[in-house]
Amino acid sequence: YYADSGGASRYFYCAKASKKEKTLNKTIENKHPTVKSLKLMKYLINLVTPPGGVVLDPFMGSGTTGQAALEDDFGFVGIELEAESYEICKKRCSSIETLIVNKKIEEKSVDQVALV
Repeated sequence: YYADSGGASRYFYCAKASKKEKTLNKTIENKHPTVKSLKLMKYLINLVTPPGGVVLDPFMGSGTTGQAALEDDFGFVGIELEAESYEICKKRCSSIETLIVNKKIEEKSVDQVALV
């Protein structure tokens, strides 16, 4: 039991990401296992990021956080280790400039991206 007097209205409810949202209206194939809802990510970004602020996502995945940040006029910096997820993110955030750095880490080719 928690000494909590708040009601259910303090929670934010939204559906999980739809197939249409995951695939950008069937223009990309997105096999990322945990695609987040764009509506949820926009809510969370606006909750904690000051106007004109920059959002950092060190585990970018397929780019939902980046897409949400950019659509709401925030700056965005994202980092992704997996090449397949990185390619999906580039397509979801195609309207922005990208700085791509290729590095060799532990005998593995790694793509890292900073999106602003």
